[in-house]
Amino acid sequence: MGRLSFNPEDVVEKSLQILKDKHFIAEFIRSPKNDFYDKEGMDFIIILEQEGIALLLQVTGDKDCVKRHYVNHPHIRWVMVVDRNRPSFVAKKIKQKIIYTLKQLRNNNSIPNLNSGRFEPAPTSS
Repeated sequence: MGRLSFNPEDVVEKSLQILKDKHFIAEFIRSPKNDFYDKEGMDFIIILEQEGIALLLQVTGDKDCVKRHYVNHPHIRWVMVVDRNRPSFVAKKIKQKIIYTLKQLRNNNSIPNLNSGRFEPAPTSS
């Protein structure tokens, strides 16, 4: 793939700001280039206030880098390829992925009930 004329992480930062402004996410943190978290495969930490969880996101502009990321950082499962400089489009994709991820977590009873004062599986709706 040729060199992109934009920085994919900058696009994601703008996209996450859109989601934050719309109150879809509570906060996000961008790892500085080459710091500990960046080297561990975490470009962004996305905080979801309602669920009391954070999602770890790695960003790349090259889909060929995805396989290498999973080998080097198998614990960071969410990798996003950003190949266009369209923050509103990318925000929509991130929102879809967050919704999908939360559904998967709820279906697996993996979201703890933080309001109860102790950790337990989230209640299932009947």
